[in-house]
Amino acid sequence: MAFEREHDLVVTDLLMPDMSGFELIFRLRAEERTHKLPIVVFTGKDLTTADHDTLNGQIERLMAKAEFGPADIVTTVRDTIRARRR
Repeated sequence: MAFEREHDLVVTDLLMPDMSGFELIFRLRAEERTHKLPIVVFTGKDLTTADHDTLNGQIERLMAKAEFGPADIVTTVRDTIRARRR
């Protein structure tokens, strides 16, 4: 889990079996150790305006599964980590 070790970035979905992605994001932001951790959301969920408002300022990037594929995720992860290391 994200709280058990150091990470450069987290990729999550908003629709998960045990916890919503929103809850994960809120937990990561609440912890001192992970509050600045970049988060990329890759989801198939149809987002409402309220969902977008909730995510605003909390995540690095939002990627809809219908619009992006695995290569896009790899590029986003690579670019985000590179940008953070500068």
